[in-house]
Amino acid sequence: ATGLASDAGNTALILACRHGHTDCARALLDARAEADQVTKVTSGWRPLVIACMEGHPQCVQLLLSEPLSRRTMDLALADATKNEHRECARLVRLAIDPTDETEDDLSSAEAAPAEPTDAAASPSSEGLADAPAELRKALAADDAERVGALLEGGAPIDQPVLDGCPP
Repeated sequence: ATGLASDAGNTALILACRHGHTDCARALLDARAEADQVTKVTSGWRPLVIACMEGHPQCVQLLLSEPLSRRTMDLALADATKNEHRECARLVRLAIDPTDETEDDLSSAEAAPAEPTDAAASPSSEGLADAPAELRKALAADDAERVGALLEGGAPIDQPVLDGCPP
């Protein structure tokens, strides 16, 4: 169970997906970060939902290659649709049903029931300050090589992070 949860509930994978840093997300997944991890502090944000919300189809495609719950895919499709990220919505629709030939008419996608949200803790309102300093710097620079090295060096990806520093 890999996660690097911050005090705001963000994980390194969520931060990478929010900013579209696909290579960093890949390094985190290679280090066994959970693609379908549901954060508890921020009302259930998931990496795929964040990638769809922010419109990062390369991250979406990467995450869809991992085991994900149907609930996660439904929520991601709803957010991609709501935010008019057509390519993200198309990728998720195809993952749900490979025979889906729905055009990119976003109004035709069914919205999943909304997750409870906390506006103050929404993923787009939090910055990279939630991750430990070195990992945060590597994520901000989209430096997948450095992220991988930090993870191999034992970066505390399983521990909660308070005020940007491991406890």
